[in-house]
Amino acid sequence: MKKTIAVCGSSGVGKTTVAKILTERTRGALRSCGEEVKQRAMQLGIEPSTLPSNEHAVIDSLTRELAQGTLEMLIVEGRFLDKVLQDVSNTFLVRLVCDDVIRNNRLFERQATSNLASVPNPPYAAEMITVSSDGIMQIDNSHLSAEETADRILRAWANLPKIPG
Repeated sequence: MKKTIAVCGSSGVGKTTVAKILTERTRGALRSCGEEVKQRAMQLGIEPSTLPSNEHAVIDSLTRELAQGTLEMLIVEGRFLDKVLQDVSNTFLVRLVCDDVIRNNRLFERQATSNLASVPNPPYAAEMITVSSDGIMQIDNSHLSAEETADRILRAWANLPKIPG
């Protein structure tokens, strides 16, 4: 069983909310790369958007080390984990995508409420779960709640082939 579930995607797709639900359900540890960036920027007295690339590289390196060395369940969320963790064998990568209008509404609502889970989704359309050409499970959660998205991730994760050793 892969011990790390990595959730990546653009801002506003629900990475943090879904990762928190996954952490609770798996009783794992959570690493939020975005929070790591914010904390490091605060230590340096700069805005997160101006954090130098060498600082991002340190955060990425530590994230890789954690994912490679974990014996316990680890949930990691971040925008670029599909690049950072793409070749870490015990990692199940999930990319969340969302309709731009819904994503922008979520971002706007987040500023107002700081709680993505409270944002209502439009009426159900078509569920989109695919595997991209790079082998990453991709979920369009435009019409799924965070709980429904986490359910689909955990079902797919539970059905992965067992890794020997």
